[in-house]
Amino acid sequence: MLGALLLLSLLFVHLPAALWAGNTGEFHWRFGTFLYLGLGALTGGIIVAFVTLAVLPRTARAALASLLGAVGLVSWLYAFFLAGHMTALNGMDAPMHFDTSLGVWELAAVGAAWLLIGFAISRARRAAIVAFLVLNVGLAVTTATAVRAATRHRVRAPVVQDAGPVFRFSTRDNVLVVLLDGLQSDIAYAILRSDVRLERAFEGFRFYKDTLGVAPTTFVSLPAIHSGMEYRNQESLGAYFEESIRIQSFMNRFADAGYQTALVNPIEGACPDHVATCPTSTQILRTSEAQLRAESLRLLDVSLFRLAPVWLKSRIYSGGNWFLAGRFDMAQETSRIFEHNLLFAEMARRITVDEGPPTMKFVHSLATHTPFVLSNDCRTTVDTSWANLPPQAHCALLAVARLLDALKAAGVYDRTEIALVADHGIGQPDGFVSPAALHIPAHADWVRRAGYANPMFLLKPRGARGEITNDPSSIYLPDLGATLCASSGACTTPAGVPAGQGSRDRVRRYLEYDWKHEFWQVRDIPDVRAYEVRGALWDVTAWKRVETSEMKSGK
Repeated sequence: MLGALLLLSLLFVHLPAALWAGNTGEFHWRFGTFLYLGLGALTGGIIVAFVTLAVLPRTARAALASLLGAVGLVSWLYAFFLAGHMTALNGMDAPMHFDTSLGVWELAAVGAAWLLIGFAISRARRAAIVAFLVLNVGLAVTTATAVRAATRHRVRAPVVQDAGPVFRFSTRDNVLVVLLDGLQSDIAYAILRSDVRLERAFEGFRFYKDTLGVAPTTFVSLPAIHSGMEYRNQESLGAYFEESIRIQSFMNRFADAGYQTALVNPIEGACPDHVATCPTSTQILRTSEAQLRAESLRLLDVSLFRLAPVWLKSRIYSGGNWFLAGRFDMAQETSRIFEHNLLFAEMARRITVDEGPPTMKFVHSLATHTPFVLSNDCRTTVDTSWANLPPQAHCALLAVARLLDALKAAGVYDRTEIALVADHGIGQPDGFVSPAALHIPAHADWVRRAGYANPMFLLKPRGARGEITNDPSSIYLPDLGATLCASSGACTTPAGVPAGQGSRDRVRRYLEYDWKHEFWQVRDIPDVRAYEVRGALWDVTAWKRVETSEMKSGK
């Protein structure tokens, strides 16, 4: 029974707790709710194990009891000591390498380990009882401590009783920011130019081809967008992320100026302090029961993944569809693509207009993020592939276009300044780079870097109409807040240059690194490569490698 308790508590309590505690910003529910469900499943499993053992003859009971202990112990070893190197679960890349030198023979090795450990348990029953007691109690204490600490410091979006401000626009003045995560500039431009419907919908927009991002991932780019301040590797990334969004965000300045503000889909649950409305798409579109089901299945899937031998992990991961979520719901990475596209349709459907205070909204959409699985029809999925990036991005832009059409129908399009941006590119060869440079082997790393460094940036001033125009100005992604504050006249920012006012030889900085989740806790991102760009970013001669000491000092 102690072996069964170990196995079942790992699956339903300890591993879900560890996963929740390490990723609190990704869950809408506190762990207590998951704990009640887990304890219910654990109790049911214990009852089944007890009844099974009770009805067996003594010899068979002893053999099964020893085997249960062995399975529980091996599962514990896999969960905490044989997890291997896991990458971020982004839906495009597998969370780990599933190939081992043993291959399918790993299962035979696991079976042999069960038999050997089970035999040892049967020969030393009293010692095994003490060992399993200590292990179960130790896990309980460790789990309780981790959950308590995570609950105390938990960061999450506030519970939203009324999402009305997300749909409300004013007849006086509005600012709308739509961030399509990871949408590379050249990819967006090609799509906009190839679809007459999109060209018609995006009336009055200026396309800034020469837009330099700050980093290849959201976790460094997003706080720079909010605060206008670059990360200089002088503090923990977590502290920089929190302070830049919660305290330094330009949205706080609009709120202080009397704008009704709303941020949709806060990353890691970080919301600007003065922004009262900060829901996720899931909170707006899904019932509480649907949210709980989806998050419970996600925890169970990843717990099974951690417990299982490597050969079985790929079956549980199932190419990103996951074993349980793929059968009873939809994997989070895929469902958010549909949800975030549906959000724009919901905003268009529920739009309200009145003469009240001006509004400012920031919608962070992951509809263009990995995994790239969306078909051309925008309703069905296929196996993840880079080839699906353009159609998935096209679907997201169509979703945004529906909202733009709704603003026109409601009579507030001309009274709304709209910024359509991305936080970084995706590392694909940049279509703005000269074809000759693309085929020079020495430029291969730079071509990939230029792709990551060139996020989409389009801006529609108030009252602007007509075809999409190209603006040759050199833009820096952290300029967004300064641009919106200056054009609205509502506020000022301590950093950033309004779009179109920066000189061509202005120094813009870019950080390159290989992202790992543990960077949240460290003071310095190791092996960061810093670059200065003077001139057009797609010109390799404009890039210069600089020492990180210069970056920290601000030289």
